[in-house]
Amino acid sequence: GHGLLVSRAHVGLYQAYLTGLLGDVSAAVDAGLSVDEAVEQLDLDPTYLPPTDSPLAELLPFVLGLHQLNVVRTYEDLTGTRR
Repeated sequence: GHGLLVSRAHVGLYQAYLTGLLGDVSAAVDAGLSVDEAVEQLDLDPTYLPPTDSPLAELLPFVLGLHQLNVVRTYEDLTGTRR
């Protein structure tokens, strides 16, 4: 299957993440940052992190790594470059 279905609120949260990601990476590109500088400077908003008392907290390294990958791919899409 496709995994668990999520609520409308979860979809809204993911949409907000993607909107923020695009805005943040666009601003980094406009400021002349390199892709590595963008990855280093664009931290994941704590809103999107699993609670520390949650069983999902063990996924924190994965979530942070996925965010960094999203920054790289968004940067590449905006600039037409590939690492």
